Amino acid sequence: MTRFALCLLLFASFAPGADLVLDACRSAANWQFTPGGEFPGAKGGLRQADDGVALAYDFTGGGAYVAAGFQRTFPPEVTSLRLKVQASQAVRLQVRVVDATGRTFQGVPANLELGVALREVPLAGPWRDAWGGTKSPVPQLPLRAVWAMVCNDKQLPNQGVLTVQELGAVIPNDPPAEALLPLPPTQATLAGWRLEVASVPQWNNPTLGLTATQVDGQAGWLTIEFPRAGRDPVSRHRLDPAESPFRLAYPLPVANGGNPCNRYPLRFGFVGDDGQEGSLRVTVNGREARGLNFGDPKSSREIASSRFGVCTHFSFGLSGAFKGWSQVERLLDETAACGFKWIREGCRMEKDEAGYHVRPYDLTWLRLAQDRGIRTILVIDMSADEPQEEFLARVEAVVRDTKEFGVVYELGNEPNNFGNWRQKHGGPWNGKEPDNSTSPWVKAHLEYTNAGAERIKQLLPDATVIGLGAVPPTNFRYLDLGVSPALDGVVDHPYTYSLPPERMPYSLAQTERDGVAVGDAQGSFVGLVDSYHAKFTQTGRPRSLWVTEFGYTTFWFDGTNEKGLYAGFGEQAQAAYLVRRFLQSLALPIAVTCQYDLLDDYGSQPNEAEANFGLLRGDYSRKPSFSAVQRMNSLFAGAVLDPELKIEIAAQPLHRSARQKELVREWDGARIDGSNDVVAYGFVVPDQPDRRLLAVWNEQAYSGQFNNRVATLELKGWQAFSAPPVAIDLLTGASFDVKVEATAESIRLVDLPLGQAPLAIWFLSAK
Repeated sequence: MTRFALCLLLFASFAPGADLVLDACRSAANWQFTPGGEFPGAKGGLRQADDGVALAYDFTGGGAYVAAGFQRTFPPEVTSLRLKVQASQAVRLQVRVVDATGRTFQGVPANLELGVALREVPLAGPWRDAWGGTKSPVPQLPLRAVWAMVCNDKQLPNQGVLTVQELGAVIPNDPPAEALLPLPPTQATLAGWRLEVASVPQWNNPTLGLTATQVDGQAGWLTIEFPRAGRDPVSRHRLDPAESPFRLAYPLPVANGGNPCNRYPLRFGFVGDDGQEGSLRVTVNGREARGLNFGDPKSSREIASSRFGVCTHFSFGLSGAFKGWSQVERLLDETAACGFKWIREGCRMEKDEAGYHVRPYDLTWLRLAQDRGIRTILVIDMSADEPQEEFLARVEAVVRDTKEFGVVYELGNEPNNFGNWRQKHGGPWNGKEPDNSTSPWVKAHLEYTNAGAERIKQLLPDATVIGLGAVPPTNFRYLDLGVSPALDGVVDHPYTYSLPPERMPYSLAQTERDGVAVGDAQGSFVGLVDSYHAKFTQTGRPRSLWVTEFGYTTFWFDGTNEKGLYAGFGEQAQAAYLVRRFLQSLALPIAVTCQYDLLDDYGSQPNEAEANFGLLRGDYSRKPSFSAVQRMNSLFAGAVLDPELKIEIAAQPLHRSARQKELVREWDGARIDGSNDVVAYGFVVPDQPDRRLLAVWNEQAYSGQFNNRVATLELKGWQAFSAPPVAIDLLTGASFDVKVEATAESIRLVDLPLGQAPLAIWFLSAK
């Protein structure tokens, strides 16, 4: 019997059990080289060969061994390991394993002849040596690592190559489910190269096999991008027609085989030297990812409740300037597709010998909205030129004709701008007279508002009635004058004009301008909301706060009107700011928040601020903000702030060059500064008691100058949700893993990179 046959006889008598391929040895990236540094002198290295992972060795300078170490995920139960190797010449092979306690076990070395050999290593031994960890005589499971070692033997050649062709295991029972599902074969042609991608069959060691074959393309660069918090890792490879087909094994850069609740969207891109480009996107799914909400679109009917809405102009859709709104069903379908549960809209009246009635046209869109599961905040116009009796007659007609739709009635709209109140009765926009008394127009408008609210309640006692709708200091003056108990809620339109969503041009610094103390010293949106509710308490009646308009316009500045209220935001900034404001509003005592508006008015005229607030452009195409808000609606609709969670921003380091200070040097006599903080809110999601949802973002003004910042958050109250979390970029929808440390007292979200995008992070219960 030859020596090689004897080795096969000794090492190929396999024990019964299920076989698993742990590594098909398609990528050297799964292995780590060590030259046996405790015995200096050996040299070598690892490379990927056509038939496996090639371990080169060179003992001409001495040394005891070189090794290739595999440190990926192992099954919880293993009875033996199997190595399939190919030697370029006679070689001495030894196997080490590291067990769950860190103890190293070293097997009995064996000499192999030239060719292929199968080496089985029972975990029960025999083991020649063991050290470290516990004093157990056999490895404790699960394993941490396996080493294939070439040992220096003076009777054998001191240079050569040992190729590891496969690492397998024998397990006593059925294999545990893998964290990630295999990617089915996928192919596409990218700028003249046919790309084929599929999973390599090996247990819980997710690797993609890739073949790129030239069809008619030029040489160029293939890139593979993997989603990660912060900068996505990118793998780049040169494609040359002379070397087609190009083959590559790409191990997914995930820990422990991946997060079974996550999904990983990868992008394969090719840019030819001639400038042609192509891309392919594939998603590797976790085995349990189907049960997690990643922000995939939900229609309004699929959403049970929400505090998010959008403004529309259907009632103006029959006039020329707003003709884009005439496509009512199309736009309601877009509203429903975005996942909004509310629209805010007005209605027009007609009058005949029988009196006032709502136009059939408006009743039609009200019904169409209701059919799509969308509720309406219905604005009832108020005019200073209309006798109060006529106004109340219109109010009665609106209630009579629309009560079947369950609308919320909003009395008037921005009386400081519309309805001729100031022109007829006199006074400035904020209602402050030179002696700090309240302007006549404010008193006249409040009289109509109180009368209208009381009439609605007489007709429909269960109706929700909201109103006022002026700027904050004027609303505070209304409350001091005496608002009827019939008005359930106060309306505010907290536009930031040219500021980030967390800052407002109303603060204690503007007290002299307004004659009324509003907000806080920083001019924060949180301070504004808090001051409203303090004012409700002070004036003797708790009321709800309704934000029926806010938004960010994407117009292009033309060099004129340098001191205007609005600045033109980039479309990406609009998307980020809308999501930030919506999510902060969700964490505050605000009944409903409505973005202004669904569709750009006036055909998206480039240099007009009023023409570019939409989620949709004038041609009905979607801006980036549509998808961002759609994703937010899917994730956060119905969510409520978790009172059990305490969040501490444990660290938020920021390079000195990245710190922001002054936003506006002078706004009506006050300087407005920015915030350099990270903000986070935790939410409970209906019918999902086994998880919690965190929203976190950088509160600085949107800027692409620097890549990112980092923050560490300590979460107390969510210790039961310590399974690997899943983060979602609300601007792109990409999902990725984040680093956490769990203790009995808290969960720490460690060194979280934050760029321009707000993040939603699922925290899942530990099973």
